[in-house]
Amino acid sequence: MFAIGVRLGENNCTMCFVPAVDINLRTRIRTLGGIEGDMCNDCIVVACCAQCAACQEYRELHVRFFFEETLEIPKERIEKMLFQAVHRLPGKESDKEKRKIIVRFNSLIDRDDVLAAGMKLKRGSGYSVVPDVPPSVAKLRFNLLNERRALPSSEQRKVHLVYIKDYPFVMLKKKDVLADLLVKKNQQQLLTELNKKL
Repeated sequence: MFAIGVRLGENNCTMCFVPAVDINLRTRIRTLGGIEGDMCNDCIVVACCAQCAACQEYRELHVRFFFEETLEIPKERIEKMLFQAVHRLPGKESDKEKRKIIVRFNSLIDRDDVLAAGMKLKRGSGYSVVPDVPPSVAKLRFNLLNERRALPSSEQRKVHLVYIKDYPFVMLKKKDVLADLLVKKNQQQLLTELNKKL
């Protein structure tokens, strides 16, 4: 089956998987209520042809391998991750191996873990892990990162891109050195007080 998926490629395979319209609601109710089960139980209709199933499985294995080998997420953690969808974005046939893969996680905790691991990737690794955002926010993010690159290298380390809940949803935030010093000082005071009590 995997050979079929690899041979046909992502663009030749049409998704036939039809989940329930309220799959997110059902997942949330199951999670909040502590009800056992998984996303597969929430599907009303499953109509996958062999090629679709093979392509989807191949992409999922590829993503899980990337998480383990490149992002160094523990295998036990990866095995528990559930995906709603894994797609390779369209592109030129010559760039088949370099096309971006987009993953929709079943759990926001899993997504945040992968994003945090992606932040630890070394420059020049050839990989990047970023949240999928609308084109308007992507353009703003691109402009902000260019603005950050224009800063001297000593200043670049102090400025980070952060995602926020309100418009414009992304901004550059300068690391507050004074606040960090106060936190460290408070931690040291707490440690000395604990040592005195012991």
